[in-house]
Amino acid sequence: MLMRSPDAILQRLGLPTYGDGIILGRDVGIVVIGLAVLNWYGRNAVGHGLRAILFTNLFVQAGGLAVHGAEIANHQLPGSAWPSVSIHAVLGAMFALALLGTTKERTRRRGDNVLTTSSWREAARDEQPRPR
Repeated sequence: MLMRSPDAILQRLGLPTYGDGIILGRDVGIVVIGLAVLNWYGRNAVGHGLRAILFTNLFVQAGGLAVHGAEIANHQLPGSAWPSVSIHAVLGAMFALALLGTTKERTRRRGDNVLTTSSWREAARDEQPRPR
């Protein structure tokens, strides 16, 4: 939406829909699309890659929440921009919970003898008597 018609978004936020605002809107739109591409290609990520993607998304949402909140408090954005603050808050909470969910895997030690599904199958196959 920001790439195709930034003036519609700017108008809903109560900002001027000419000149630099449209250029900035398109620039922000391409950054949002870049984050979407990063998330799409990282959808099967695990470990450090997954945590990096989640932390990046959490940082973007926390930054957006802080910047939009400050702009509304300083009357640089009109009060009609509050829905964008709530969206940043909800998405930030979702990314924070997802990031916290990845820490459980890191606390496990190698010597805990935790069997995964594939290692359980291998152990069961090794215990079966072999025909002579």
